Amino acid sequence: MAGSVGFIQTCFSMMKVFIGIGILATPATFNHIGLVGGILGLVIIGLINGYTMKLQIASKLKLKKPIYSYSDLGEFALGYKGRVIVDICMVVS
Repeated sequence: MAGSVGFIQTCFSMMKVFIGIGILATPATFNHIGLVGGILGLVIIGLINGYTMKLQIASKLKLKKPIYSYSDLGEFALGYKGRVIVDICMVVS
């Protein structure tokens, strides 16, 4: 499992996220809800994102098991059904 995703795949995945969110969605959102609402929403989403990243790190440290993917984390936290739910969410997104 470790090392199954290479540098190139990671770069393409990050590029997809940056293009989808940064270039296409953010300006349209600001256009619809205004500058103040857009900035406030962006800050709130950033805070929630930071919080969930801390939760993921804390859960990995608490489990003290090798976790290489979101699927592994879902399985360790919720069993096989957790892995399936996480995999479905990753495919849908």
